[in-house]
Amino acid sequence: MRISESELALEPGVTDLALRPGHTPGGALRGQQLGKLRLGVFRARAAKLDSAAWVLPSGSLRTRSSMRWWKAVPEDAEALVECDTLLGIRDACVAGLGRSVLPALLAEGDPRLLLEEELPGGPPVWLLSAATRRADAALRRARESLSEALRRAPGVWEA
Repeated sequence: MRISESELALEPGVTDLALRPGHTPGGALRGQQLGKLRLGVFRARAAKLDSAAWVLPSGSLRTRSSMRWWKAVPEDAEALVECDTLLGIRDACVAGLGRSVLPALLAEGDPRLLLEEELPGGPPVWLLSAATRRADAALRRARESLSEALRRAPGVWEA
């Protein structure tokens, strides 16, 4: 298993499955929509309530079409730190360096974080495979198992 924020090309036998937020995939990809990702503004539970600081995404994260949720961050947001990964943003929030918009998949249920505001309009999340070959039985079982586990994750999907 490989976990990466980089969008990798799906290659049978190398990278067989991918989770991607965004709109309907096309081209050489096929898959199933798992649901619409729940988003929110989160901060450290121990952070000061009156803090106006934000943890901001880097320019490369901000421009990804799959991460349009960054529009919820105020234009004049005061930033103490900028991160180039979602896990970095989450960890900076946990450390009390500011609030940020996060997918609930990364923050829901984390006792160190507090949801300040739920945001509407989360992106659909797709579980994808290459359309160029038929999935073997082991890959189908892995896809079904992953799909079932993710769909059951509490608080991750919009109702």
